[in-house]
Amino acid sequence: MADSFALSGRLEEVSLPRVLHHLSRESVDGALRVDAAAASVTIHLMNRCIRCLSVHKGVPAIDEWLVERGELSSGDEVEHARKVAHSESIPFGRAMMQLELWDPETFWERETAYQVQHIYGCFDYDQGKYAVITGMDTAPPGVWLDLPLQEAILRGIRAMRNPGIIRRELDGVAALYVRRNHNEVDPGLKPHERHVLELLARESDVEKVLRKSLLPPPYTRRVMFMLLAANKVSTRPLEESVMHQRQSRVVNNGTFNSFEDALKYYNQKYEMIFRVLSKEIGPIALSILQKAVAGIGDNLPGCLRRAQLQAGGGLEAEPVLKAVWYQDFERTIGEFLRGLEEILYAQVYAVKRHLGVEVEQQILKWLNRTEM
Repeated sequence: MADSFALSGRLEEVSLPRVLHHLSRESVDGALRVDAAAASVTIHLMNRCIRCLSVHKGVPAIDEWLVERGELSSGDEVEHARKVAHSESIPFGRAMMQLELWDPETFWERETAYQVQHIYGCFDYDQGKYAVITGMDTAPPGVWLDLPLQEAILRGIRAMRNPGIIRRELDGVAALYVRRNHNEVDPGLKPHERHVLELLARESDVEKVLRKSLLPPPYTRRVMFMLLAANKVSTRPLEESVMHQRQSRVVNNGTFNSFEDALKYYNQKYEMIFRVLSKEIGPIALSILQKAVAGIGDNLPGCLRRAQLQAGGGLEAEPVLKAVWYQDFERTIGEFLRGLEEILYAQVYAVKRHLGVEVEQQILKWLNRTEM
């Protein structure tokens, strides 16, 4: 699945599962507007969850939807509720409860099913456009789903009825690589899905897996796409080339005379990366780089685990330097540099995901030129 990602685009070029995959990976909060010929909806996102759905044109109202599904009988009671909802400008569900035709549990259950059904319906859209508004809690008050994005991706792809999208997304994909130990039990996967994952762990070649799978090719491809969109497999092997470049570039401990000098040196690099990313994708660049730093927090020395970026992209110096004031420089500078280097490459990899390999390689060249 391509690493580069735009905050707006066309569904002819990128499917909704892939959009959700990127939004989950980057922990984007905000609203995803989907406009297709069939319907238009807005999916509200917060903390890697789908908070709720707002419906627009082309989507039937909940009362019409329930009648079409046979879960609500069209009659005098429903018509009365519709009139109450219209005259008092309240939702249909509120009117049903007001008339004591529904209790709150029934209302929440029906409204949840309504939202989820129309979220998954968007997975089959192969024409239209999407746009992401970031950086805010856009969810209106009401019935909130708080459905984890990865869970939504799995369920949505299982329910897809448009195999053309799956074929398009896997076109040109010759190999898939399992991202983690496949022996770990994943409760989110069904047995037949774990079967395909096991085959991919043994043999990354897609065509060979299609031949060896106990499932017919269309089912196997669906599972492959689901694993790819859920970030359980990748189209690329582990970043061996990046690791090699990292090992060859670690700055010598004797290069610096103080923690402050080391931080200034690396901050110049962080700021350069921020300028490159912000030029291409705008204000969200700082949030992306900060999340890249937070994502490796457990691997950083204590003085850097809560490091925050300034507006220009460099680390805020005062909190970091306060954390090392009483530490022996000679004894701890090596660990300090290792942490700064980890942050540097987490940011380089974030640029690669958003802008592609060519930009990543150019940044690595610039970094090499600025070596002391």
